[in-house]
Amino acid sequence: MITDACGDVSREAHDMAVQRMIQRGLDRRPWVQCLLELQRDWVRRETSDAVCNAAERYGAFGLVIDYR
Repeated sequence: MITDACGDVSREAHDMAVQRMIQRGLDRRPWVQCLLELQRDWVRRETSDAVCNAAERYGAFGLVIDYR
């Protein structure tokens, strides 16, 4: 489940929904991790550049990409 791409009417409702999903066996992931796992092959520049452009907007991870 991509926890930072979903929400609810309150923080408490969101947290309880996440806990229910965890109890049912789902794993939590941030959206950027899912994006990077889909890339798989970083040699393919035709897709890796687009992935890096999207991930640059993700806080500290974006700083890492700037150094590549």
